[in-house]
Amino acid sequence: MPRETYPRPQAGALRPHENPATFTNMNKNRHSSPFTERGILASFIKAILLEASIEMAVKQISVLLGNVPGTLSRLTNILDKEDITAKALLAASAAESSTVRMVVNDPERAAAILESFGFNYEVTPVLAAEVPLHPGGMNAILKPLTKAEINIHYLYTTINRIGEETIVILGVDKIDEAREVLRRNWIHMIEDEIYSL
Repeated sequence: MPRETYPRPQAGALRPHENPATFTNMNKNRHSSPFTERGILASFIKAILLEASIEMAVKQISVLLGNVPGTLSRLTNILDKEDITAKALLAASAAESSTVRMVVNDPERAAAILESFGFNYEVTPVLAAEVPLHPGGMNAILKPLTKAEINIHYLYTTINRIGEETIVILGVDKIDEAREVLRRNWIHMIEDEIYSL
């Protein structure tokens, strides 16, 4: 069986490890890789900012339930027995499932309880804002967000209030920007005090 032959490099040709272009490409790849020191630092800073954003926001728990009678009652009964009370609640159903969004008095412990019972859930940051007590009060919240091109995914109200103003829970696509926009428009934002309503 004849041996396979490979073309020999021409005289004076540079091998890959001797070619300056190879080192240039390797250098470019090294700086663009997410695993470089610069890439790791950027990822670390991004994670810190995201965590800070979540800490400043109200924590919402979303639970995916089957769209059958009794599932919401089972969920609330489990939480009630552990002294977890809903401060705001929104339930919306689709064909085969329903999503329950809620703000509770102790989101960390509620998440641990849901985990132990095998619920499909997630914790997400949302905003809580007081609706001004004057005609068009709701538009005082909606118009600035619309002007800033911030999308509102959902909106629901709390069960109790701090004063006379209704408190709304807002799920938005740009939470930090939305918070600043509302504050600039004299909307009172609710933070940790919502857990003790």
